[in-house]
Parts: sequence; C-alpha cells; structure tokens
Amino acid sequence: MVKAKSPLFDKLSKGFKNLDVRLRKTGIEIGKKRIPFNPRTDAQKQHRAKYGQLVQQWNLLSPEQKQQWEQQAKPLNISGYNLFMATYLGVVVFMGLDLIKEVEITENKTYVDIDGLDINSHKFYLVIVKLKNPTGSNSYYNVFVENDNVETNYYMQGTNLGGSSQSIFRLNNARAMYLYAGKQSCYNLFIMLTPDGYLVIQSQGLQDTGSEISMTYRHVYCVNAKTNITKIRISAEVSGAIGAGSKILIFGHKA
Repeated sequence: MVKAKSPLFDKLSKGFKNLDVRLRKTGIEIGKKRIPFNPRTDAQKQHRAKYGQLVQQWNLLSPEQKQQWEQQAKPLNISGYNLFMATYLGVVVFMGLDLIKEVEITENKTYVDIDGLDINSHKFYLVIVKLKNPTGSNSYYNVFVENDNVETNYYMQGTNLGGSSQSIFRLNNARAMYLYAGKQSCYNLFIMLTPDGYLVIQSQGLQDTGSEISMTYRHVYCVNAKTNITKIRISAEVSGAIGAGSKILIFGHKA
C-alpha cells in the first residue's frame, strides 16, 4: 500500500535537514546547521600538490645528494630534508638569531667602532642601525671592517627611490647608508664573507622620511680578502652625524 505524502510534511522534513539540534544544560537548542569551514582554497590545494611532488623528488635523491643537503643545512640547525622542502616551497629559513652586541650612542659622534666580533663563529651579521642625523647637512655613512678604513678599497652599487624617480649608481667607496639633515631612520645591513673571504654588505633603509619619504638599497664589496671580521666601523662623512640616541644592534648565530 502506498502512503500519501503531505506536501506540508515534505516541506518540513526538508527543513529539518538544515537544522542543528544541540543538547544544552538549559535544554534543547535548535538552530541553523553550521557549515564547516573548508580551508582547502585553490592556493592551498596547489601548495599541498607541490609539497607532495617535492616529497617524491626527495625520495628519488641518491644518498650522496641527500648528504649534500644535510651538509648545507647543518649551519642552520635543521635537517637536509627541511632545507630541501623550504628551498623549493619558497620558504625563508632563518637560523636562530642571537644578540651579539648592542651599542647606544650617548653623544654625537663621527664614527663608532664595534669590536669583539667573530663572524667565523657567528656565520653572518644582521646589523640594525637606528640612526639620527642631528646636523644641518646630509651625510653618507661608510661601513668598514678589520681596520681597513680606506674608502677606495671598497666599491658600492646602489639605487635610490623617491616618489616616481630613481637613480642608479656605482661608486668607489663603502657608503652603505645615507641620511638627510635633521632626520632619523633605520637601516638593516647583512654582512657576510664570500667563500674566499671577500666582504659583502647588503644595505636597505630610508634616507628621507615623512612626506619626502625615499629609500636606498646598496651593496658594498671590499677588494681585500679577510680571514675573519672582528671589528666594524660605521663612519659618517659629516662630523657629528651619528647623533645621540642612535643605537646599533648586531645579531648573529651562536652555535
């Protein structure tokens, strides 16, 4: 026997499927059924697919190739597998950073020497320069190492960007920073040695601020090879252009 189905009951039964019934201490709570959040966006699906492909590629590497990745990863205190995955997934890997030196400037200076360093042990240096130029003149700031304080022993390639204008230049000096008169800014310097001991500095920061904001990006190279970096000098070309209140933070890696 076929039972007749009430249109009203059919409508109500479909509506019940969209309801969520929950038992609370205060009684039964009926509400609209919650739709679970689906984190599988197209970008995430692509990332997972790429990850799976990289796992397969890693498994196909020879023991010798895997050992090469392990050697590269050792200074970072991570596994070769993690470095391999991070490299091809476009992930930036940082080894643990330790504050090596902190220098506070209490009076206006033309240069500041930071010694007691050891880049061979610390791998590289990230130098954060919180800089004030209290003078009435714009100033360049050279960065020298190991008492090699002769500008012509260094070359600098850089670019300035301000508004819609850009300038590109190569100079025979160590001018890693520049700051307009009466302004204050921050620079970050990555200081490294090449495999044969040649200094490379990557510098980025603001040379002007406020409505006249402009940035500079510079690379410095020293023609004289070094066996280590134990001393850094920051030297202003304008007297007293490293103002009181400036601060220098040097980070590295303690194994």
